[in-house]
Amino acid sequence: MSSERIGVVGAGLMGAEIALVYALAGHDVLLSDTSDDTLAAAMKRLGTILDKGVARGFYEAAETAPALARIATTTGLARFADRDMVTEAVFENEDVKAVIWRSLDAAASASLPAIRRASPSRPSPLMSARRAARAFSARIISRRSRA
Repeated sequence: MSSERIGVVGAGLMGAEIALVYALAGHDVLLSDTSDDTLAAAMKRLGTILDKGVARGFYEAAETAPALARIATTTGLARFADRDMVTEAVFENEDVKAVIWRSLDAAASASLPAIRRASPSRPSPLMSARRAARAFSARIISRRSRA
């Protein structure tokens, strides 16, 4: 299995569990949020989820500590510069999402794959926050037209 460096922005219920799924799959995960307290609560919640999963037979006990160890936390988006892919999973506020996308663009290389949105927000206002919005949109349209 190939291990990728994954970033997840937002350590709420959805973001933290997305990070856990990547970590269980063997990927190096960087989970971010705005405060260390939020990140600590997310990691504690993930430990509880894993413990309950072991009790229910979803996971092997030996999988839990390595999975949690593959999740690093940060309050700064600059550390996302080395990520292969980033998932954005913050609350539904387009202004907040746009700031995050701009920050990630400033931190990450131009080759960072399109950020996957874990939300129903309209993509056009958010895509305009990215410097590669036109190229990304063109690729999506191109793929659809081939189908």
